[in-house]
Amino acid sequence: MNIKHHFSKLDIFEVNYLAKMLQPTLKDESNDSQAAIVWSIRNRLETGLPLVEIVCALPAQCSSTSSEFVTAAGMIAYVFGDGCPDPTSGATCFHRHDDHPPWATGLEPSALIGSYFFYRG
Repeated sequence: MNIKHHFSKLDIFEVNYLAKMLQPTLKDESNDSQAAIVWSIRNRLETGLPLVEIVCALPAQCSSTSSEFVTAAGMIAYVFGDGCPDPTSGATCFHRHDDHPPWATGLEPSALIGSYFFYRG
């Protein structure tokens, strides 16, 4: 899916795609963490950076009737509809605080929200 337009105008298919992609990541996170993760995705899309697709391993993880999907879709609507300010200071990348991905080496996080470090650029 190629999502490149202004994000206050996501169509239902784009919300569905993003919710399915994000639901495993948002599961069991606080509302603040969920909003920060979705803001990072929004910032990434708005700056033209490509998404790294999260592949759902199990069909149940990608169900559009699960409570995780409904939560993800709701948070996408909230963030993309400007329901809250960006707590990440423009971050476009994030990882769990207990992960140490090579791409983050030497980078200074712009925020720590919940279990996640957020980075600009």
